[in-house]
Amino acid sequence: MENSFRKCVICERPAFSHNYGVLSCDACKMFFRRVVTLNRDYKCKKDGLCTLKEKTTTCKGCRYKLCQDSGMTFQPNFMDLKDNDQKMDVTNVLGVLLFLDARRSKQMKTQFTDENFSLVQVLENRRMKLKTRRSQILTNHDWSFFGIYTSIEFFMSLDFMADEHLQTRDKEILLTSFCVKASLFASAMRAVKEKRDKLMTVDGKDVYPDEILKFKQFSLEFLKRIRSLLVAKMIELRLTIEEFVLCNVILFCNPALLITGAAQDVISRQQNIYTSALLEYCNLVYGKNGPSRFTDLLSLFHVINKNFEDVQAMTVIFKLCSPQTIYRRIVTDVI
Repeated sequence: MENSFRKCVICERPAFSHNYGVLSCDACKMFFRRVVTLNRDYKCKKDGLCTLKEKTTTCKGCRYKLCQDSGMTFQPNFMDLKDNDQKMDVTNVLGVLLFLDARRSKQMKTQFTDENFSLVQVLENRRMKLKTRRSQILTNHDWSFFGIYTSIEFFMSLDFMADEHLQTRDKEILLTSFCVKASLFASAMRAVKEKRDKLMTVDGKDVYPDEILKFKQFSLEFLKRIRSLLVAKMIELRLTIEEFVLCNVILFCNPALLITGAAQDVISRQQNIYTSALLEYCNLVYGKNGPSRFTDLLSLFHVINKNFEDVQAMTVIFKLCSPQTIYRRIVTDVI
């Protein structure tokens, strides 16, 4: 069933993912989190006799009970740990990344753009105008393009990307090197959150459908690997959203690329900051197992690169087999 037709088990609004163990909308997720983390004790003024509409809109006591009855369970994450000076620095870094990722995720679920700028045009402050997506049906090529574009927007929103030592060409090299990988990584994280075992579009379709097999160059085994390799590794690691956003930026900050010397200094410094934040996070959350957890997370990098290589190979072959297919300019620029 497509995501657009799935309903929150609590209030029946549209829901796109599982939160605290149940399929729920963002509003119910945040309501449940606030009640638990702020230790609220809401009681129904009608002794539980509210109408269904009242239970999900006006009565906080009934709404919280619906959350509990549906099976919501709160498991504190890193952001809920008790404060200390060491944690606060990591929290500040994570706070920015989590906000930007939540915005990217919301854009993927609710918006789109008909504009068609090149990567360089986007870097020269010609951001594409997004519009609310209502009944518009997107193709797999549309989803691929928009996943790449929202990943570019994510990285361009990082403070250090405005550093005067980063020239437009430096940014172009950095983004070309990683934005497709970032889109794959984000798609895999969405699959993990939605308890799926393979990459799918936001509306619940296969990212790489079986129709591709009509081209003899592709095997079913190859297609399964593209769909599931990265997702399976992330499920195995039980990757948290905090680990995801930190790994994402660490991989993006690659000073080994052919960028200017001044840009290498900036990117190297940022890579060290985010790598230190990830190690600190692992030590705080996993205690004595922190260093081994950090090492395990680094194994993701190889899998992401392998997934990208497969996608890149498939795209090249597909372009040769289907030359009439038209791609957005950004997609052509980065693959």
